[in-house]
Amino acid sequence: MKIGELAQKIHVSRGHAWRLARASVIPSMKKTKGGHYYFIECPALSRWINFMIGGAFRRNVIERAYQRGYGKKTPAQKKEEDKLLRLFRMNRKKAAEFRREHKDYVNQYDDLFWDFFYFTDDLIRVLEEIVDWRETKVRAEMLEASRERLTILRDLIDKWLNQQQSGRT
Repeated sequence: MKIGELAQKIHVSRGHAWRLARASVIPSMKKTKGGHYYFIECPALSRWINFMIGGAFRRNVIERAYQRGYGKKTPAQKKEEDKLLRLFRMNRKKAAEFRREHKDYVNQYDDLFWDFFYFTDDLIRVLEEIVDWRETKVRAEMLEASRERLTILRDLIDKWLNQQQSGRT
């Protein structure tokens, strides 16, 4: 149900129905991304509409909405929001200045990679060194793993031999 239909059912203007929705006093209210309110028809909404036709409940709901400022922000909330907005804008300006200052920043490795791009012989040499280093590292790790396995195997054989000797005596 849209705001106009609800306003017609509870006998108020669409603007007043919108203010009630903004104050969150209407059950089953939903808000679209564009800021429009709509209402899902359910027993709670039907009951609320029936009560809104009566006088006492209606005054009570309108008083509650009025106390909530019809969903408007209080001056303190506005001040806090403005403060956060100023802080955000200031940080955004600082970030933009930082990007402008460091746009042409060059570090010590840029020349190295520039050379790699144009002089492929150096790049090939470095890549070959990396491959040799990796193979050496892999070989060393395999040798270390073999030593560990041999140590475990030797311990097991020693244990087995000790059990055999203690069984004979």
